Amino acid sequence: AILYLLDERGSALTITSTSGLSPARLKGYTPSSTDVVLAGAMLSGKPVITNEAPDVTRGKVVVRRALAAPIITKSSGTIGVLELINRHGKSAFTSTDAEALATVASQAGRAIMAERERTERERAERLTTIGRMLSGVVHDLRTPLTLISGYTELMASSEEPAERERYARSVVKQIDLMTAMTKDLLAFARG
Repeated sequence: AILYLLDERGSALTITSTSGLSPARLKGYTPSSTDVVLAGAMLSGKPVITNEAPDVTRGKVVVRRALAAPIITKSSGTIGVLELINRHGKSAFTSTDAEALATVASQAGRAIMAERERTERERAERLTTIGRMLSGVVHDLRTPLTLISGYTELMASSEEPAERERYARSVVKQIDLMTAMTKDLLAFARG
């Protein structure tokens, strides 16, 4: 079985998952928009059965028989294709097989959309949290920046080397504090 999903632009099918086929056997295979089986399922919105598939390959796999069902969702329409190739034995794919695969494809569509929605929800929550955290960090950065500004003015007006050194250490301490806040924010943002 091969699971194809449309890319983010919705313009090309990509292999998302396989079962029963090693990746080495599919190496170099890129789904084509002119593929009779895949395009037929995508465009018709119905399963396509091909029990004699001349000149159809999937990488190093010569396709003799194929059954493809579109993955259709209520919210996004057709998002991909689930394909079975080269049924074991000499028996052909039947309309009963097509109905069963269409049911599996429908369930797969629901599961894929639920996962996409969950991922999007998590991303939105993370962005909201980052925004709040960033707001807090910016607020917290004001204090060290104000102190650094004050210390540098005092340094500029001081004639005493020891006093200037003390102000310089205070500036370095505030910069270290700001660096730590920035690292914490970046670590959180990266996950």
